[in-house]
Amino acid sequence: MKIYRMRTIFEAIELIKEQDPNTAVAPYTIKMLAKTKQIRSFYTGKKLIINFDDLLKLIGDDDPESDSEKE
Repeated sequence: MKIYRMRTIFEAIELIKEQDPNTAVAPYTIKMLAKTKQIRSFYTGKKLIINFDDLLKLIGDDDPESDSEKE
């Protein structure tokens, strides 16, 4: 069974900025990707929870573990 990395929008932005401090990905962008069902997501109360792995695939990193394998 695969367990997906689920994050809030701001947690996702924080993780992306660790890899690319000058990223143009904004919270609004992620919200729209979820709203148009390009990434899996759900609301828990007022918080939008997104599938972080879906987001990474969409913005170009097919294998989130690839950086650790290169070292």
